[in-house]
Amino acid sequence: PPTDQPRFYSYAPDNWYAKELFAITLVHTFRWYLMLLEVIPNSSNKTYPEQITMLPIGYEAPQAIEEVTKSILYYQKNGIFLNPIMYGRCRDITSDGLCVSVGHFNWEGLGISNCQGGYRDPIIGIAASRKISQ
Repeated sequence: PPTDQPRFYSYAPDNWYAKELFAITLVHTFRWYLMLLEVIPNSSNKTYPEQITMLPIGYEAPQAIEEVTKSILYYQKNGIFLNPIMYGRCRDITSDGLCVSVGHFNWEGLGISNCQGGYRDPIIGIAASRKISQ
């Protein structure tokens, strides 16, 4: 929205994610969620496979929709931007085989990014969500 409400930083109808399945078809599962507020400490500058091994036992990388919802709801309740500098890699993969990341959330909006799973970046860590058996 054109107000001070949370929004995507680079939203446009023709944006790269506008036709990606993770962005247009996935919905939340109705369940309880327990998610780390920030990315796993010291998980940046690592590949996605290396980051996965850093997840605590019982945790997994969340879907992008879960990370987006967490960030927006936390901001709505507390007025604090989560991961204002970092992106958290999620388990979603684009149609081109790239890893989806969510973060860099600040007054300009919430960022959605993608990159190779083998790519190392100082501002891409891994997000974490508790595995809940259904």
